[in-house]
Amino acid sequence: MITEEQIQHLHHFCVKHYVRFYDLQLELVDHLANAIEQKMDENPKLNFEQALDEVYKGFGIFGFSRIVSERDLALRKKYQKSFWKYFLSYFTPPRLALTFLIFLALNVPIYFFQKQYIHSFFIAYTIIGGVFGLAGLVIALKKFKKPKKQLLLLQSNGGVFGIFAFILQLPNFYFNLFLEGENGYQMQFSNIHILLVTGVFTLIFLSSIAYFDTYRNLYYQAKSDYPLAWEQE
Repeated sequence: MITEEQIQHLHHFCVKHYVRFYDLQLELVDHLANAIEQKMDENPKLNFEQALDEVYKGFGIFGFSRIVSERDLALRKKYQKSFWKYFLSYFTPPRLALTFLIFLALNVPIYFFQKQYIHSFFIAYTIIGGVFGLAGLVIALKKFKKPKKQLLLLQSNGGVFGIFAFILQLPNFYFNLFLEGENGYQMQFSNIHILLVTGVFTLIFLSSIAYFDTYRNLYYQAKSDYPLAWEQE
């Protein structure tokens, strides 16, 4: 029977072999403990350290690196699936109404005032988007307290800063679309062009919100599955 002291030794063993994520450590420690017990049952002459060495050799020359990579890839796929679920929900009732309101709010001022100020509107939208993203980041940092121990579940999707990353695409989109060379140029907009540009702005806003929803879901799942990660060591 593996003792608590030996369990702690396995955690340190994982850290020593470059597994710094607490959630992955728990999985590996559980696997190692079961495999070690089986080895010692099969060969009573083996002590704990000898059985651990034999079990670790079974991971091959790359050790735990393959397990870390596979787990990271699996979590990234899970994140992408969750993100698209939230993002696409804004195109079905009742969230479709919010999507329409955002799109309408971006278009009405342009048509209400003269189109000659369209560049001023898009610059204003870019600034508002930056403020919106920064506010979302600040709220997220306050709401989602960083765990004391690193969790792969919260790192595989880029972490909380990804909430702001989507909004950063607004100035990138604007300056690549409207400016060229040192002096830039004034692009002539038809109604279709305006609808397309405001449509892209809307999608970027919705992507940021969907990322926030996705991260929030992962965060509370992590707090439920790994509560000790938030406790002082």
